Amino acid sequence: MMLIPHRLFWLLIPLLMIILGTCEYNLSLKELIPPGPVSPGLTPPPGGSRISNWAELKQKCAAAADGEVLTLIKDIDAIPGNVGDSDKGPIIIDKKITLVSWGGKKTISRSPEFKSVLFGVTGGGHLILGDSNIGIVLDGKGIIADGPLIRAEGSPGQSSSLTLANADIINGISKKSSTGSDDAENKYGGGVYLEKSKLIFNKGTISGNYTIAEVSGWAVAKSYGGGICAKDNSTITMNGGTISGNYAEATGPGNLAESRGGGVFADNYSTFNFKGGEISGNYSKATSTGGGSTAACAGGGVYAKDNSTITMNGGTISGNYAEASSSGNGAESYGGGVFANGSSGFSFMDGEISGNYSKAATNSSGSSAKSYGGGVFIEQVSSFSGKIISNNHAVAECTDASGGGNQAESQGGGIWVQGSGWFPTFALNGVIVSGNDCASTALGGGSTSTSQGGGIYITAVFLSSVSFTKVSGTTVSGNTAVTGSQMYLGSGARYGLLDYGPRSYDSPF
Repeated sequence: MMLIPHRLFWLLIPLLMIILGTCEYNLSLKELIPPGPVSPGLTPPPGGSRISNWAELKQKCAAAADGEVLTLIKDIDAIPGNVGDSDKGPIIIDKKITLVSWGGKKTISRSPEFKSVLFGVTGGGHLILGDSNIGIVLDGKGIIADGPLIRAEGSPGQSSSLTLANADIINGISKKSSTGSDDAENKYGGGVYLEKSKLIFNKGTISGNYTIAEVSGWAVAKSYGGGICAKDNSTITMNGGTISGNYAEATGPGNLAESRGGGVFADNYSTFNFKGGEISGNYSKATSTGGGSTAACAGGGVYAKDNSTITMNGGTISGNYAEASSSGNGAESYGGGVFANGSSGFSFMDGEISGNYSKAATNSSGSSAKSYGGGVFIEQVSSFSGKIISNNHAVAECTDASGGGNQAESQGGGIWVQGSGWFPTFALNGVIVSGNDCASTALGGGSTSTSQGGGIYITAVFLSSVSFTKVSGTTVSGNTAVTGSQMYLGSGARYGLLDYGPRSYDSPF
């Protein structure tokens, strides 16, 4: 056995202490920080900013300084503690706070005991979720709750803000129900609700969220904004990411079931700037099950009303559905991809609108089904310079043949436009309108069906007129309808100097 010289032994002691200290530090760090990818250059979070449970997150958000960054090191369930009802409410953000993940993407989930909004941004606060490298997930877990996952509310002159730098907002369900003659109106969205607020969406997904209105008696059910509901001078800027698989649903036996904006709902001077990303597979779905009832839906992908604006300068709007089904008097469906009502505008500058459906169906005799605008439905004339509007569908069906007297009407498989005033101009500049169609079916004796404008349908309100212009690079071809496969001009519409509606165009142009 070799003996270490006395002097060498004392020289080795400091080196052993350094080695043991390093091992101890690494061991404690591994216990604290879960394994997984981290952002390049990101240093371990300081002790005060690490979050590992809901109570800690709530406490540190309340105590955080303006501009502070808080770091999630574990997945978190929103579980109320034992401090009373106040602990069951949302985390209030009234300053600028950034939440990031450490050691891989982290999830904040609803629990069965927690049915509130997760975050409430108010008083000019600004919540930033995720960073460019690692995201954060807010998961509603499909638990039926009283509101969306995030709610941002400002005040006149002081808007609140939400930035989804890299975040997934998923599986939120907001539901309003009523019995008897009481109406049910769900107007707060399933994923995100904005009021006098701003949303910037850069990366991630808003998907699988529902806003549901349901009645059991003779009453009205209304549902708005499955993914995002923006109201009262709110602004959404979407630079990337995906809004998909969200639902705005209204159902019941009452006199009206109405749904609007499966993906995005913008109301009362709100603005949606769509610059990139994807809006796909969203549903605006209305179902009326009582005799004498009506189902009406609009904007499977995006809906705008009351002086709101949609600007599309990139991205795709595809595979969205506006679907109305009625066992009563009638079903009406408008704008499978995009809907903008009379005071609201849609500016299509770039991108693609394809594979969307507007469908209205009834299964009772003496009923009517109307489906307008498979791809786009607008009531304020504008110019389109976007790239492609293709393979969209407007479908109307009356399937009860027992009594007859049904009316099925479909118009504008690709684009439906209604002008007002004195000859505003609807112009297509370098747009390809192709593969769109209208289809109508009405069974039973004395029933009627019409399908007009497979590619484009243009009309004007009473005592008004609208002019259509096709600029170089625009092609309208391969569309299908019984009347006017490529385009149909309704009353008050004009193409060129001499072509006035009613007039149909079946040949490509």
